[in-house]
Amino acid sequence: AIIKPIDDTTKEIIFSSNVNSDKFALMHKVSCFNYNLILIPKNIKTEIEISGNASFLHLIIIAEENSEVKIKEIFNVKDLMSYAVEIIAKENSKIKYLSSTNASDKYFFAEYKADLEENAEIKWLTALKNGKFSRITIENNLNGINSIAKTATMSLLNNKSQAEIYTISRHKQKHTFSDTLSKGVVKDSSKLLIRGLTRVEKNAPDSDGYE
Repeated sequence: AIIKPIDDTTKEIIFSSNVNSDKFALMHKVSCFNYNLILIPKNIKTEIEISGNASFLHLIIIAEENSEVKIKEIFNVKDLMSYAVEIIAKENSKIKYLSSTNASDKYFFAEYKADLEENAEIKWLTALKNGKFSRITIENNLNGINSIAKTATMSLLNNKSQAEIYTISRHKQKHTFSDTLSKGVVKDSSKLLIRGLTRVEKNAPDSDGYE
């Protein structure tokens, strides 16, 4: 894999479409100065580990044609963390994204977005533990024929933890498939809100979306 910083010109192109246009996305866009590009070359199979304690971080991951990557992500939030991942999955690429976050009694905001081309596949698995307030959004755009997106989230909350999980799957081409599963264990005075949207466009016949 090739990892390098993103210059201002590239940054503006990437930011042209945010997952959300609300105050959380705006906070991230204004405050984040740490952007990195991860490129998975064609026909390469690899694994990547992501960790650290940066307050603001934005990753762009491009998986080129016929590539395969497994990404493991582990975060222990110290105070506040705003995190964004944008994935471009080229034709026939396969991505597994495993995320584990211990937010403790801190604030955690994360936005994950994938744009999938023909025959591309992504599998998300996110685990969240506690947090004074946490918000995770996972968006899949199935832009190519036969693209596949599978999303699974797990939340473990106790004390006065609060979390919001929002999953989105948009079918924009025929013969696409999405499957979303969200579960949570809530104890004490903690609160968990789970929302999901699966949308099949008119030009996406023979597509299946499950929640």
